[in-house]
Amino acid sequence: MTEAELPWISVLPPPRPGRPVLKLAGWLVTRGGEPLLWLPAPPRCARATLTLYPAQTRRARWARRILTWAIGRVPAPGARRCELHVDAEAPLVRLLGGASSTGSPPLFGVFCGNPRAAGRRFLFLQFTPEGQPGQVLKVGSDSAAIRRLRAEAEFLLRADCDRLRAPRLLQVWEGNGAMAIVQPWVPGTAPRRVSPRLLGSMLSSWIHRDKRVRLDQLGVWQRLTGHLSESGFSCPWLAALGRAEVHPTVFHGDFAPWNLRYDPGSDRWWVVDWERAQLEGPPGWDWAHYWVQTMVLVERRRPERILRALAAACESAPVRSYFADAGADEVRHGLVVAGLLFQFLEWPPTEGWTAWGEVLQACTERLARHGSLVTA
Repeated sequence: MTEAELPWISVLPPPRPGRPVLKLAGWLVTRGGEPLLWLPAPPRCARATLTLYPAQTRRARWARRILTWAIGRVPAPGARRCELHVDAEAPLVRLLGGASSTGSPPLFGVFCGNPRAAGRRFLFLQFTPEGQPGQVLKVGSDSAAIRRLRAEAEFLLRADCDRLRAPRLLQVWEGNGAMAIVQPWVPGTAPRRVSPRLLGSMLSSWIHRDKRVRLDQLGVWQRLTGHLSESGFSCPWLAALGRAEVHPTVFHGDFAPWNLRYDPGSDRWWVVDWERAQLEGPPGWDWAHYWVQTMVLVERRRPERILRALAAACESAPVRSYFADAGADEVRHGLVVAGLLFQFLEWPPTEGWTAWGEVLQACTERLARHGSLVTA
């Protein structure tokens, strides 16, 4: 792969003739032939950059673990030496720190994000001159990426970040056709799984207990009904469910293990990537997405096993306690299916589309026939 083919070239362009060049030594890590990470040369900084990659499958977690150990010690499997040649006067270079007072170039690593997702964004981990992680810049340059970045920035400006365990917004930057949001780096890595009790406790803290709304008054519910009119799913139960009153909750929209961070040193949890978020949404939708997306993409379960596990989880004590906190225990099965439909129709999955579709078809049929995901 040549330097001109690197995916971040739109935000970190090569130097033009006569312009000063910034040479940055490091390693390029690829997955399936696609760039995944660019790691800066200092081993400590390279290892910190690897934490940006939220590995979930057993194979991916072992690969990251081996790479973390190998960098700076032995030839690292899956990584090759890669020196970047960047326009030293590019706007993003100045944002990343430019030259320090000692004349040293900016020090950063890059996580390349999902190449199949619309609106691809890059995560830049910026280091201090002493090599300590400082800030994370989420950067994009196409219209879809900028739209998602702007949505996340607007949400974080209005939200109570401490309550949501979200890194606060430090800066919004736009220049040269690109946009970046800047947040503090938070320590920790993405967990493989979270206990149902902890998951329920985390999501319960987002419930607006001082307010009740009809579901069909929520903006995301209205978007769901609009999508359903153009889909092949039959949901005769949805109109009655929409008249139910519940406590609304903050809705993340992409709540999944890879958007969580846990730091064992401080016993602190963080939730990242809020570009789909709404201040008010239906309870249970984030929980349902977390549950099914994990079983589809990480555990690779077959649809019939996912349906059985989903039905059993809806009857578990932690899940029922969460729905009871939201005043929605009696309608929890319908809320779960409605939330899964919204995720599938609003943001069609780039992976696991067939499994998602089969699970949803079975869920809607079972709910229409039995009024519940649980059958006798």
